[in-house]
This record gives sequence, structure tokens and C-alpha cells, in this order.
Amino acid sequence: METKKIGKILGLAAVVILVLGFVFTISTSKPANNVIVDESIETQVETVTLAVEGMAGESSFNLSAGDTVLDILKNMDSENSNLQLTVKDYAGMGVLVEGMNGKNNGNEDKYWQYEINGLAPQIGADKLELSDGDAIRWHFSESEF
Repeated sequence: METKKIGKILGLAAVVILVLGFVFTISTSKPANNVIVDESIETQVETVTLAVEGMAGESSFNLSAGDTVLDILKNMDSENSNLQLTVKDYAGMGVLVEGMNGKNNGNEDKYWQYEINGLAPQIGADKLELSDGDAIRWHFSESEF
């Protein structure tokens, strides 16, 4: 009779081992944290365009959070030595673009001014934060003020 008890115990132990093995196999075959990765999703890069009077065409720049008009202009200056950007920081007022492309403010009563999407904002280039798709255009012309 003891042989029958030992056989039952061994049989029960084998079933328990099989069940535990099955549970372990299932739990380790699932993706971590049940995350499904869709590799078809592309990351969209935000960009702006910049045109400066006297410079050929317009350039596109990737936009980072908080980038201002002046940040993008400085990026262009670092990539294109012909721009020759000069700026001056006026305490309490902000940064003023004083010269680009061999043209300096005050020559022929003209000054560097910028537009965003065709409109002249009433805020300094160092303060205006850009959005995806903005078109920046700098021109050297007589001030309207």
C-alpha cells in the first residue's frame, strides 16, 4: 500500500512541477510591462524657416522648446560665416540686432527688422518664442516708428 501512496505523491508532485513550469513560461514570454512597440510611428521634427535680406534663399532649422527668433538667427550665423551677425544687449530692453551681411543699423536711416509669418511683431527677437512652421524674414529698411 505504501507503494501506491508513494506513486500518488510522485504523480501529484509531477503535476505541480508541470503547472509551475507552464506558469513561469507564460510569465516570462510576455513583453515587459505589457508594452507594445509600434515601429511604424515616426517622430515629427518641428522646424522654422529663416530668410535674411541679401542672403541667398531661406534656410530651415530644427526647433527646440523655447527657441526664440534670435536663437535661430544665431544658429544661422554659426553655420554661415557670411551672415556676420552683430548684436548688443541693452539693459532693461533686451538684445538688438545691430548688423548683418555688411549692413549696420542707421545706414541710410535703415534698420534690421523682422517679420513672423508676414507680420511685424512688437517684441524683441530675443523674447519671441517660435512655433512649428513659423517663417522668419529679416529685412533692412526704414523704420516705421
